[in-house]
Amino acid sequence: MIEAWDYNNLASDSHFGSMMFSVKSMLSTGAKPGGYFIWKNLYGSPKDNTGPVADAMNQNPDIASDWKGQVLIHISAVETDKPMKGVIDLDFALKEEAKEKGYF
Repeated sequence: MIEAWDYNNLASDSHFGSMMFSVKSMLSTGAKPGGYFIWKNLYGSPKDNTGPVADAMNQNPDIASDWKGQVLIHISAVETDKPMKGVIDLDFALKEEAKEKGYF
């Protein structure tokens, strides 16, 4: 799952979208040296909504009614003994590659 948050200096940060995706399905498209870029839409129910409808919207983007924007994702894989979790800043070379490919 990827969650998107805004950044606020004076107030608490706000969650404005999330998406779930299958790593298995992404890996099935094949590996590419250096990884690849994809656009993903952020959908889901408004924050703090709960119940069957909100849960369905958050788990099934095709029926979600609250479009929240797009995020550009760079996907790459490395062999590791243990899974990693965290945030890694996109390095400068990847930003330049994304610009050259017309993503920005």
